[in-house]
Amino acid sequence: MNKSIVDKHKNILLSDCVIKEIKYEKNDICLTFNEYGVWIRQDEKYERKENVQICYCDCDIDNMNIHIVEKKKKIFKTVFWERTVDFKTFSNKINNGLWKCEIIQEYYCEIGSFFNAILREGNRQKRCTIEFEYKNIFWNNI
Repeated sequence: MNKSIVDKHKNILLSDCVIKEIKYEKNDICLTFNEYGVWIRQDEKYERKENVQICYCDCDIDNMNIHIVEKKKKIFKTVFWERTVDFKTFSNKINNGLWKCEIIQEYYCEIGSFFNAILREGNRQKRCTIEFEYKNIFWNNI
């Protein structure tokens, strides 16, 4: 087998990281994280880095899928309410502090990412999946 794909994500780990702010400019999505930062690979081990911004270049937000599942308890049963949210609504709620988004698991392929996350809204929590495509990924100190 010919392995010509370069793993762009091997030096960044976002599991157990909380998104504080989302910016979208010129087809790039930049995620800023809370005070605990993200995991960055230094030498052979991952270390927490504070004040880090992860940028996804040349994103296709028209093809982005954000899916939310919320569990609601009724008198005699539990109901699961599913819905899709557009990028603008999602980023506005994160940026305004209405939702706290913690990435639980992340999956990468050559053209994009899939995040399994928890959204916290007050004392309620919802499951969330985020799927999007991009050309490259890098991180900055802010």
